[in-house]
Amino acid sequence: NLNFPSAIAPAVEDRSWEGFNPAWLLHDHTDDFGRILKARLSSGLRELDLSMPLKTAEVRELHYLLSAAKYLRVLKLNSISEQDLLVELRDLPTITLPDLTELQFSVGHAFFVDLVATWSLPRLTQLTLLGCQLVPVHLLEAHGARLTYLHLFPAKKERTYDYSWPAFARAGLERIGALCPALEHLVYPLTLPDEPDGVDALQ
Repeated sequence: NLNFPSAIAPAVEDRSWEGFNPAWLLHDHTDDFGRILKARLSSGLRELDLSMPLKTAEVRELHYLLSAAKYLRVLKLNSISEQDLLVELRDLPTITLPDLTELQFSVGHAFFVDLVATWSLPRLTQLTLLGCQLVPVHLLEAHGARLTYLHLFPAKKERTYDYSWPAFARAGLERIGALCPALEHLVYPLTLPDEPDGVDALQ
């Protein structure tokens, strides 16, 4: 986009860039961009929406930045672009987001789902899970107790002109009522409307 040029690397002393790359915010939580975002997170930023795909290194940097997010209420993340989330992320300390009430992220990488399941989210009430093909029972065991809104957004087909979605696995649907006892609003991709198996268990 000519109106919003994107540079592929941060500016250096002997070179200037007429552009900006949002990935710089997650390049290094100790550099200028990282310190600015961390300062905003620690001083009152309420909503953070990162629509770009995240790489493994950026997940680690985001984790450190979120450790300062005392006032964050809404967090929306995109997919993880790399297929292999490294096990080195397993040693990351537990995140506590005391004010977070709404969370949206992609469940395309099981390791990242497991990582989010370790977060402490005492006020979470709204959860939107992108790319769902089954009920993420482990995640709901961790964060389902206070949920009033749950949206399981279907996985996309590879062909962009195909507006249908892959079959949604019904295993686990019967547990949503027990895992999310306060639930008031549920959205999930019912692939076969004439065979709503498991729906009765939600009532």
